[in-house]
Amino acid sequence: MLVGNGVTNWEYDCTPAFFHMSYYHGLISDDLFTKVNANCNLTYFDSPNPPPLSDQCVQWMNRFANVTSLVNVYDVFGKCWPPSMPNGKQQVEVTDEPEPFYTAEKLTPFLGRKNLKVTPPCVYAAPILSYFNNPIVRAQLKISPNASTWDLCASDFNYTQSMNATQWIWPILRGRYKLLKYSGDTDGAVPTWGTQQWIASLNWPVKEAWRPYYIYNIYGQQVAGYVEVRDGLTFVTVHGAGHMAPQFKRQPTYNAIFKFIKGEPL
Repeated sequence: MLVGNGVTNWEYDCTPAFFHMSYYHGLISDDLFTKVNANCNLTYFDSPNPPPLSDQCVQWMNRFANVTSLVNVYDVFGKCWPPSMPNGKQQVEVTDEPEPFYTAEKLTPFLGRKNLKVTPPCVYAAPILSYFNNPIVRAQLKISPNASTWDLCASDFNYTQSMNATQWIWPILRGRYKLLKYSGDTDGAVPTWGTQQWIASLNWPVKEAWRPYYIYNIYGQQVAGYVEVRDGLTFVTVHGAGHMAPQFKRQPTYNAIFKFIKGEPL
């Protein structure tokens, strides 16, 4: 089983981890970090039934939301694309690599955006929305004229969040299947730090200590990320990748996943 940047334990994942990550990535001040850490319990912040915060903590967390509002939560070092460009211009990326089109918002409804029909903030979305809703394209793809408008995020499905999230399934699967958890380390939606915390809470013995793994490209040997192997679980980070790691860092993610499938060491 392979899971990438997935919510597993509300105690650590999402906002608690993003707040921690934001400080160590230079997004928030020493003052805000110190005050919140000393006075506010952020565990289970994004869970179905979050514990109440004091009025002061709410003010501090609103401040946190304000200073990070234009940070792309899916890739904290990436661009924050506006919903539309001024003067009728289209969102166009000028780069040697194609800009990822898709979003994992449908996989991360827990970030407080209950209306999934809204395009997620900072996502490069306008051209793909325009393309898939173009009548000519829809006709060529044999899409029924009665079909609804295509959206990045859908809300017409039956899904109930649970307070215990999904960590409970990992011990059940241990020993029955090979387990890989990988994490793009610039993801602010489900940050690496939170994943490290719930993995540590399993208390599964470490068989191979934390170390870098590498890829080779035209520049020679490069750090692709880091790997730690526990009894029953392999944890891999993808260095410089956001929430959708295979989109942001194709070669390192491909390398990690297929070596795991083939039983080859990273």
